[in-house]
Amino acid sequence: MQTQCITIETHAKYIFNCLAPDEREQAEYHFAQCDECLEKLIINRELLEEIDLAQFDPAPSNLIQPALGKIFDYLKTFREWLTDLAQPPWLGSVATVRSGKDSAKTVSPGAVLVKKEMQDLQVEIYIEKLKESRVALWIHVSCNKRPAPNVYLSLKQASGATVARLLNHDYECFDNIPYGRYSLKLEQKEAAKGIYAFKIDDRGLHER
Repeated sequence: MQTQCITIETHAKYIFNCLAPDEREQAEYHFAQCDECLEKLIINRELLEEIDLAQFDPAPSNLIQPALGKIFDYLKTFREWLTDLAQPPWLGSVATVRSGKDSAKTVSPGAVLVKKEMQDLQVEIYIEKLKESRVALWIHVSCNKRPAPNVYLSLKQASGATVARLLNHDYECFDNIPYGRYSLKLEQKEAAKGIYAFKIDDRGLHER
């Protein structure tokens, strides 16, 4: 049975390690069951850790919840499709080249570029919007500004279907995949490097 959702105050106390051990255990139990609270935790952690809170005066508690709620709703969907997003330099012009007679008709305006750190690896994911609710994912992995060797990519859909590739070049493409929930897992020399969970729909990309 899912417990009641966690308040903003509890989120802050959890992030700054101000909860009692039993309270922290209850919060972690809830995060494991509630995707919405887990997503809020990730966003709130980024907000609170990047802001110097000492420069601000405390706000009334009745104003905190609505303000952070609006910020969360904005950040939740901020990675929307862009019409004139420049392709990353490692990709060149290849993303607009399609196989088949009607290749020029299969590409729709809109792309998203996501950059993530997974241990010592820097991951760039260029997501190109296609027609009929499908996308192409172009993935580049580097280490110290050089292409990372021996990287194994596993793209898993919520349905359980998985496509795995060995990254042998500057990038790897997962082409013509449908909208939905995915997790991208990286391994290097049989060592797990990290997992990036996300959802793609008509509005863009949403981290999970």
